[in-house]
Amino acid sequence: MMKQLGSFLAYESSVSRLPDTFIHSYVTTDFHIRLKHGTAVLNIGQQCTVLDQYLLATGAETAVIFSARHPMSESADENVVFIGMTYESAVQRAAEYEQSAFVWYVLSSRAKLVLVE
Repeated sequence: MMKQLGSFLAYESSVSRLPDTFIHSYVTTDFHIRLKHGTAVLNIGQQCTVLDQYLLATGAETAVIFSARHPMSESADENVVFIGMTYESAVQRAAEYEQSAFVWYVLSSRAKLVLVE
C-alpha cells in the first residue's frame, strides 16, 4: 500500500532502503520530457502546465516518467514518458525494468516521486 509523505513524495514501503542522497537527487532533478509538439520540464512537488495542456489535448489524465539514468550521474540520457498509464501498471513496469523510482503525474496536480523497492 502506498503511503503519502508530504505533498510530493510517495513510498511503496514504509521505510526506504534508498540513501537520502539518492532520494534528494531525484527530488531536485529537472525531468525534461519530449511531447508530440514540444517539451516540458517536471519538478517533484510542482504542477506542470505544459504537461497539463498536453494531457487535456490527448484526453489522458496521467503521465509516468522513468529516468533512463541515475539522477546523480553525469549522463544526459533521455527520460521516457508514458501517457495514460495507470499507477498499478507503472509500479509493475518499474519493477520489471529494475527502476528504483518514477515520477507519477495526474492532470492538474503536482508531480510525485514514487520509490519502488
